[in-house]
Amino acid sequence: MRLFIFGCLSSVALCRTARRGATMEQERPNEAEEGLTAADLEYRPWQRGDARYGRPFEPPDPDRLFVAADPKAASGYNVVGRVESELEFTDENNPKFAAAFPHAAIVHISYVWVHAAWRSKGVASTMLPKALEDIRSSLPDVVAVYLEVDPTDEAALRLYLRCNFTFFYHDGDDYDEEDATLLYQFRPRDVQ
Repeated sequence: MRLFIFGCLSSVALCRTARRGATMEQERPNEAEEGLTAADLEYRPWQRGDARYGRPFEPPDPDRLFVAADPKAASGYNVVGRVESELEFTDENNPKFAAAFPHAAIVHISYVWVHAAWRSKGVASTMLPKALEDIRSSLPDVVAVYLEVDPTDEAALRLYLRCNFTFFYHDGDDYDEEDATLLYQFRPRDVQ
């Protein structure tokens, strides 16, 4: 009798393990395939059908949603990075920039994300400059882009400084240890 029970239990355990393995495969579809690099991805504005973790993105809440997409990924798992940004006007939404850019349109980058499996592969370093180009071409009146970053996040700081963001301070602004404001200015010849 015991042999019969152990025999049944071992087949149940085997089925559960196989099922668990299948689930694990479904949870890892954004894994970077061996040898793929940032150059193998598509960098573009969000499109209907773009998804991550099996859930499609809805039409973007921010003004712009720029993605790094893996064209070879399983359906529902193509987005491996994204940059979210919103248009602001200095006098209305952000008086912090009013003195430096009176009556100007600026963009706030509210979110930069890269899937963990794609980090340290150059995705963010490729995606962010392309997102800035997209902002420039789709919003030609914008004079600058800003974002906040934790000053202790050395990797993020290196990325933003490499992409020509600079620290921004305005009168009366104490250095905030929780968030630093970084600014990217479009060159004057680029401003229309």
